[in-house]
Amino acid sequence: SGRIRIGQSDRNIRERLYALSWLLLLSTILCAILGFGLAIVLTYLITRPIKNLLIATNLIGKGDFSSRARVFWNDEIGRFAAAFNQMAESLQEFRRQVEEKEATRQALLEKLIFIQEQERRRIAQDLHDQLGQSLSVLLLEARSMDNGAQNSCEKHKIIEQRIAELIDEV
Repeated sequence: SGRIRIGQSDRNIRERLYALSWLLLLSTILCAILGFGLAIVLTYLITRPIKNLLIATNLIGKGDFSSRARVFWNDEIGRFAAAFNQMAESLQEFRRQVEEKEATRQALLEKLIFIQEQERRRIAQDLHDQLGQSLSVLLLEARSMDNGAQNSCEKHKIIEQRIAELIDEV
């Protein structure tokens, strides 16, 4: 009597399952490495425009209004960078206008101070000329009233002295 065996031995099935398991493990490792590499590349591609925008923002925050963010793509971040650049352009124009106005204001202030100084000098000169001459005439009149008399009034001497002091002050 003969036997016919149908199927495979356990050993053969184990060998095939072991080879298939190794192939599956290698495929999983390869996919993980490929996925990790793609994640790094995609992270760099996504974060590079944001980092560039952050650098431009910091420079503008420090007063460098000529700084612009690079627009890499026409996606949301690219449109945001373009809007940021437009804002930076507006800020730069506004700053230029403020500097022009400040220069104009400074020039007007200097002119005003110069005019005030001229007016002060003119008023001082007028006071000196008019008041000084009037006081001198008054002193001369007070002295002429004395007529050289020895017994002139004490009040009269005090008035002459006060007029002389006013002339010196003027």
